[in-house]
Amino acid sequence: MARYREQRKQQRRERIYIAAMELLEERGLKATQMRDIAARAELAVGTLYNYYPSKYDLYMDVLEQQWHEVGKRYLSRIARMLHRGDDLFTILRGIIQPVFEEMNQLGRVEWTELIMAFFSSKTYIQRGARMDLQAIEVWSRILEKLKKRGLLRPSLSCDTAAYTLYSVVASQFLALLFLEEVDEGEASKALDEKLLLLIDGIGAAPREEKDF
Repeated sequence: MARYREQRKQQRRERIYIAAMELLEERGLKATQMRDIAARAELAVGTLYNYYPSKYDLYMDVLEQQWHEVGKRYLSRIARMLHRGDDLFTILRGIIQPVFEEMNQLGRVEWTELIMAFFSSKTYIQRGARMDLQAIEVWSRILEKLKKRGLLRPSLSCDTAAYTLYSVVASQFLALLFLEEVDEGEASKALDEKLLLLIDGIGAAPREEKDF
């Protein structure tokens, strides 16, 4: 019986996640209300509040879940690229660029609303910081794999390099969100250029010149 109740709760959470993301893409955060999410998920409003006290708690939970899934997905992708014998730039870009594009699908307005909402509360800021640390941990594990394959300098601190790599991606994504003069093409090119500079510092061998 307890197992059935837990399965039912998980099914409800999945419906809530799907409804929340659909409405975020359709209406934006500001125009989406808890009653809208409940109706889309085919739940009573009171039932939704049993799971989440506010829409911001709900969206933070959704983002944490997606963040976790992204980490698992791109850890598995690296094995295929290593098997093909790709160079360091191709591997790192092959992980970063799809994440960048996936995050960008939500849109500038929606991301801006989410980020502004999450910085309105100490609890949300703490949860966001934990998400950042989890992402950095995933990057550290990726770099450890590359180091074992001889693609990175033996003396490299993967934790330190992971912080640097994450900072490069995050800063470029924020520039895309908040600077009107930066479009997706420019952001992608700038990301590649910064990635090449980073590889010059962490790579085991001199890289070949890349043309963009």
